[in-house]
Amino acid sequence: MSEQILPTAHDAGVISKKHALTLRAAQWVSLAGSPFLLAALLLLIVSWHTTHRVGPTLGWAALTAGFVTVGPFVLLAFAVRAGRVRNLDLDLRHERPWPMLISLGITVLGLAVLWALGAPRLLLILLISTLIGGLVALLITLRWKISIHAGGAAGAATVMALLYGAQALPLLIGVAVIGWSRVVLGKHTWLQVVVGALVSILITILVFGIGLA
Repeated sequence: MSEQILPTAHDAGVISKKHALTLRAAQWVSLAGSPFLLAALLLLIVSWHTTHRVGPTLGWAALTAGFVTVGPFVLLAFAVRAGRVRNLDLDLRHERPWPMLISLGITVLGLAVLWALGAPRLLLILLISTLIGGLVALLITLRWKISIHAGGAAGAATVMALLYGAQALPLLIGVAVIGWSRVVLGKHTWLQVVVGALVSILITILVFGIGLA
């Protein structure tokens, strides 16, 4: 019968330190993979792809971001400060529906404004995809806490793959890393991450496929 070797205090300390480093890394990845940041970056890329001019790129991206990222972010920040929600991640599922619904309303307004101003077709398609994805996520959230981080990252990677082909596929590694961070931080299960990513990928492919046909 083999002798059982118990962990020493030193071993426990090493494990604790590694766990702390893992959590710290996951926090930074989760922050970098924020749906707000990824959306803003994607708007710049899509605007450049459709205009290839610095001025129009910055103008359209800034205007669209006002509705898609800045507006919803400011809403959440005020909600956190007022104590209506716990944090910007909306950790608690029951806190998610009303901010998501208002954010969808702001995006609808943005889509109407962009359409009236003659925005590039690709940006309009992106907003429609964002709206449909957000609506589906909201409906799922009423019963189950789907990962919005994973959905945002997967949707952005899918748009990049549709625009730039196979050279954008390595971005899927980033999607997986962001999903890992959400699981490590205890925000989601792997199933919630995978479903969030798959739903976003399918909606993006469908909307862009119809919109660019």
